Amino acid sequence: MRFARQDKRSVIVDVPLIGGGAGPDGVLLDGVRACDIVEEIGRGSGGASVQAIHDVLSLFPGLGTKGLAELVCMTVRTSGTHCDPHSTLAAGVLTAAVRDSWNDPATPVFHQTEAASDRAADSAHEAASMIEAVSECISDARWAEVFEMIFDLPDLRISDARSFQALLAAHRAACGSKEQFPLAVVLRKRKNTAAQLQFLRHAAECDASMVDFSYVPPLVEPVPGLPGAEDAEQNGGPNHCWACRAFI
Repeated sequence: MRFARQDKRSVIVDVPLIGGGAGPDGVLLDGVRACDIVEEIGRGSGGASVQAIHDVLSLFPGLGTKGLAELVCMTVRTSGTHCDPHSTLAAGVLTAAVRDSWNDPATPVFHQTEAASDRAADSAHEAASMIEAVSECISDARWAEVFEMIFDLPDLRISDARSFQALLAAHRAACGSKEQFPLAVVLRKRKNTAAQLQFLRHAAECDASMVDFSYVPPLVEPVPGLPGAEDAEQNGGPNHCWACRAFI
């Protein structure tokens, strides 16, 4: 018995790829944030190259202040993420077994903890490199407005000293090494109070070369007779935080 064959034709719809630009309605990556793509391709572990960042940002020609602020927040948050020193342990053990290199002290599996420490030390450098790459793509970025906005975004998390240092490094990369971090934006009511308080906790312990509260006047005048009152340079501590009225 011979069966007749029926051809079923499917309707093919063009589906735009991420790298393909605008979708069918002319909306470029609607609902997708630049910071999410950069994090996905490896920024969280320092894996995103400068060229990769350029490629991602080329998909967002209209990236505004909020988009840049979200990139800064992502950079700071991922810089504070602790790398698991045992994340590749299984693969490392398998490699040692296959190569019969159990007694080789140079085997990478035995140095994972040290490698994690090295990555932690590079957090600030990676944050600066990230923002420098962004600045190359967006030369007219309004960085003052960006760092004004970040403390109102829920994405900003300053979980430890590494993420705090990363934020300072990001600001230096964006605004120049001689530009003081805008403490005034942190010393008023903000929407992300958790990040605000985390920042101030670390800032109070900082050296004046990194964060100087004397740039946010007025300062409390030294009280005559109290220890250190005669030394104006030490008024309120090395970085003058305890003499800053807005901080107190």
